[in-house]
Amino acid sequence: MPAMVDILVYGPIFCDLVFTGLPEMPRLGTELFADDLTIAIGGSAIVAVGLRRLEARVGLIAELGNDPLSTVARQLLDAERLDRALMREHPHPLPQITVALSFPQDRAFITRFQRPDAPPDLAALLREHPAKHLHICSFLAAFDSPDAVRVAHEAGLTVSLDPGWDEAALRDPRLRDMIAEVDIFMPSESELRFMAGQDDVAEAVHLLMPSHGKGYWLLSSRERRAQHSTGRTPRRCMSRRSR
Repeated sequence: MPAMVDILVYGPIFCDLVFTGLPEMPRLGTELFADDLTIAIGGSAIVAVGLRRLEARVGLIAELGNDPLSTVARQLLDAERLDRALMREHPHPLPQITVALSFPQDRAFITRFQRPDAPPDLAALLREHPAKHLHICSFLAAFDSPDAVRVAHEAGLTVSLDPGWDEAALRDPRLRDMIAEVDIFMPSESELRFMAGQDDVAEAVHLLMPSHGKGYWLLSSRERRAQHSTGRTPRRCMSRRSR
């Protein structure tokens, strides 16, 4: 059996095209020129890369096709020394890309996602690749595997969820049911405010947490970081072993 990893990261990966140095947001019928362009690996791979750099033992559950964007993604993953053992390779195109327009105060995204024919068999993956924690990256993975939290808990893992931005998904009952079961919920402030229909973050937390949070909530923004807890003790604690 493979050695246990600290964290399994589950979710789609994207080729990120990040434009910086833009004078303003684009308008229909006009053209803008950016000062710089960065091509980077995105989506769930961002989390996996960060964890690997912190010396955590990480497994990445994601999909790649035979298209040019998937080829670039492989190169970027290999450059970051991320293990691709848990990634499914499809014999057909699976182009997944995000264009990011980055400004000093915030950024905007345009994303193209193609869902694979069938989601991964998480129960089998967790049996064959033991881990301590499962991190679900985005509503896309959450909706593809709605039983992911139950499957992970039955296998003895703790679970975290970062929903990502999608107006329909953030108010979808399926996502809210999953939030109620995860050990750590990790929305951005804008996502949390939209879910609650509140402009104030504290009001949004107090409105949603009693019915949709049994674990820890970690809120992120460019201005501050906040942590809220409902008082439930997670089933197991995440850890990082030094090498």
